[in-house]
Amino acid sequence: MKKIYILTLIFAFLWIFSSMTFASSSFENILSDYPEMGKIERSIILEELKSAVKYKVDEYDLESILTLAKKRHISPLGLKDIISLINQAAKLNLYPDLLVNKAKEGLLKRVREDLIIEALRNRLEYLRAANLIIESLGDKLHKGDKRELIFIIVQNLENGLSEDMITELLNYSFGRKADLNYVRTLLDEISTLSALDIDEEAVLNIGKFFLKKKTSDTNMKEVIDVILLAVKIGVPKDRLSEFLRGAYRYKNSISLRNAILRFIREYSKNKKIKKVTPTTSLPPPPKK
Repeated sequence: MKKIYILTLIFAFLWIFSSMTFASSSFENILSDYPEMGKIERSIILEELKSAVKYKVDEYDLESILTLAKKRHISPLGLKDIISLINQAAKLNLYPDLLVNKAKEGLLKRVREDLIIEALRNRLEYLRAANLIIESLGDKLHKGDKRELIFIIVQNLENGLSEDMITELLNYSFGRKADLNYVRTLLDEISTLSALDIDEEAVLNIGKFFLKKKTSDTNMKEVIDVILLAVKIGVPKDRLSEFLRGAYRYKNSISLRNAILRFIREYSKNKKIKKVTPTTSLPPPPKK
């Protein structure tokens, strides 16, 4: 039994060694005629590539990045930065494929080299932040959902939601047994408001309102659409934010939507609308 175990280890080592050797040879072939790349730069990039493969980054994805980078005339220094950032994510066990996909997307779309590198740096920081948010949830999250939720968090950090807002909405979501698909839709809709510079407390209240009322995807979108309409016609964002902070007053998304429409009509009739207060200008809450 001991001999079988030792033989298994030997074969595993040989397989890993041969795989890395093959990858290294492939990388060297691609880099051998890379424009304006010196020996020192080539050596540094090869070390980064070998390290990435060691930490389980798919070698074919790396080959694809090298080929695209050569075709798009990415500088040797730029290529080194791209591979280095992917390698950092791999070493930290932070889903390096999410950086790989971002790099390939930028290269395929012919995005400027500096913008690709900036996007990768930001995504690495968002991955770090997402991992901390996941850890703060403790046992509220099923382990099998971690990767999907990491991606959801990263996307919405990129869309402008703050770490604090995402953390609070996730805790509120899991406290109400919301599934991941619903959480994804909720954060995607809420991030639309965040991009408009609407007060964060107001945006958070809308998110919690949707969760508390178990608002459907369609009704969620209808509420967001009328808020976007209010912004489009020029309702001051401070007054709109103040109105939205009172969302909890409404029975469901339909009554909230109708109240926002009444608020818009009032503004349209009188551009000099007075400051909204809960006791005067706010539309009365629906009768129970």
